[in-house]
Amino acid sequence: MVRRLVFMVWCVIVVTNSYAVDINTIFNDEQIAFIKSATDMVQASLGYDDFIEVVYVTFWSSQPVDKKKVAAFNAYIAQQYRVQPDAILYVYERLLRSLYMIEYMSIDAREKRQWKQYYYYTENLLPDTKRFLDLFKNAIVAVDSLYAAQADNKEKAIKIFAIDLVKYNQNLYGGGF
Repeated sequence: MVRRLVFMVWCVIVVTNSYAVDINTIFNDEQIAFIKSATDMVQASLGYDDFIEVVYVTFWSSQPVDKKKVAAFNAYIAQQYRVQPDAILYVYERLLRSLYMIEYMSIDAREKRQWKQYYYYTENLLPDTKRFLDLFKNAIVAVDSLYAAQADNKEKAIKIFAIDLVKYNQNLYGGGF
């Protein structure tokens, strides 16, 4: 009886993925409010796919964002960055990690000829998330020129970590999501 209980507890600990259950395990309430405000300013929405465990952004329209909205977005990011730079960088880098995870999963799906997943990643998740992160990075660099010098090294490290995380999850779940 004790062995069975120990085995069940072990299975729950080992098999249960502790990376993310929902978006609230990735971002706190203040960060979610910040992201929602920022995405609303450029007419986009924050999303979370709990099956593949990534955060993404979807624009409401495929049209380019109006210059006035981009200027307001940049001012908002600048104001928030001056108040709490670490929180803003965390949000940006966490979104960037999700982007790199999606990119890797799309490459993996293409190699495995899993076309449904490949098109989901490349057509639905990647373009808008990249577009938003480009706006976000430009707003941060406009406020903090030192970040621009460090950005490439940080982005390489984030990409390596994101790929390792996807590989870990694939091995944990037996070959894929």
